[in-house]
Amino acid sequence: MVLILVVLTGILPLLYPAAVVIIAPSCSQADVQNAINSATDGDTVLVPAGTCTWTTPTSAPSVSITRSLILKGAGIDQTIIRDNTGTGGNQVPILMNSGVR
Repeated sequence: MVLILVVLTGILPLLYPAAVVIIAPSCSQADVQNAINSATDGDTVLVPAGTCTWTTPTSAPSVSITRSLILKGAGIDQTIIRDNTGTGGNQVPILMNSGVR
């Protein structure tokens, strides 16, 4: 039984590398997108406390998530993202398209 545990302990980290926690420097749209861009599947992106207003360029969503990750704020009433993206079909503060169903 101990041998199996030792073998699994040595193999599992190779099959499932540890997730990383990435902390965005601020809650700004650019800082959050840069943190998301540096993340890989399974990572967590932490958005610090603050109040930020996100807007959308006409060609893209303000923040786009294209992988499976956790996006987490500092807590209730601590990280506040104001939506100023407009009312068009593609004007949303966060677009999630990780391909996971």
